[in-house]
Amino acid sequence: MELKNGTAAYEILKFICYVQEYPRQHLHLLSQSSTDWTRRLVRRMADAGYLRIRKKEGEPPSIGIRKRGWEQIYHAPYLPGKIDAERITRLHKLAVAAAVMKNAGVEILPDNKPPLIQSSRPAFWTSKELKAGDMALTRNLNGSRLAGVYATGSDFLAVYSLGSNQMCWSEVLESRAKAILTRLTRAQPDKMLLLGETMEQAQNILNTPPNHPKRYLSPTTCYSDMYYIPASQEATWIVRQIQNPYRRRIWTENLFGCADERPLTGSIDCDGFTESKGELCPYLFCFDFNLSRLYRLKLALELGKAENVVLFCLPFQSSVLRQYFRNQGRIIEVSQEALDYEK
Repeated sequence: MELKNGTAAYEILKFICYVQEYPRQHLHLLSQSSTDWTRRLVRRMADAGYLRIRKKEGEPPSIGIRKRGWEQIYHAPYLPGKIDAERITRLHKLAVAAAVMKNAGVEILPDNKPPLIQSSRPAFWTSKELKAGDMALTRNLNGSRLAGVYATGSDFLAVYSLGSNQMCWSEVLESRAKAILTRLTRAQPDKMLLLGETMEQAQNILNTPPNHPKRYLSPTTCYSDMYYIPASQEATWIVRQIQNPYRRRIWTENLFGCADERPLTGSIDCDGFTESKGELCPYLFCFDFNLSRLYRLKLALELGKAENVVLFCLPFQSSVLRQYFRNQGRIIEVSQEALDYEK
């Protein structure tokens, strides 16, 4: 099997060379084709000696690079490093974040990215790239769960990859990581992007109180905004929406026919007000699933600043919102096509 530049197999090989290890359960993110087709292609590449499929007991199922694959891309000797179950798990989290970004059209490969502080187009840097060659930075980021930084072209977001478990959060370590990002980007990154496996993880975070005895991640952190995205095909669309700083105005125009020019007053964190059951209720766009805003809105309801709220969301997000807001939230499901301002 010979690989040619520009083919799907060559792109997969180039990506796995970049991430080193890739989780087998996320083959649906590895290419734009069906999962079955991707699985067969990966098997052919493994049989040809480009890839290695790990099935060792005690290690997460993984797809790694072999000597022939490495030399095909980099034309340099292959020097494999030490690998164990813990390292594979860490690499898998970085790989999922990189795959989601790549599918959204975000630049991830080092040769194609500008310097971090000069990024004027969407690009993603893993924590490994941030640490490369800087021992002081490596020491300061040790212990942080930071997976990387996402530059949208107008903003910077800290990226965290949860895997399948509930994340333990150290406010001290992550505040230090945030300070490092401030120095590297020469900006004030105050937003974070969470990548998880399922929407149930978002529900767990929303239901976790601040200062949890096991230090589980809650919606109140050193970041003012916390976007949650499951590692699914919908992730591509949401990442692209986050790139646009004017997305809420566009959503308003697409759903209501015109932008709401009324100024937002008071202490309710919402996107506007609309009529619901004869009353003026706050509404919130939940398409980017900002957990911090959902937490602040529910707190406002509990304090009696509003009786009910209207929540616009994508269909796969509605079950979490119904559980979280219960009788105080009117859920309106909206398709991606109705919001697609690129068509």
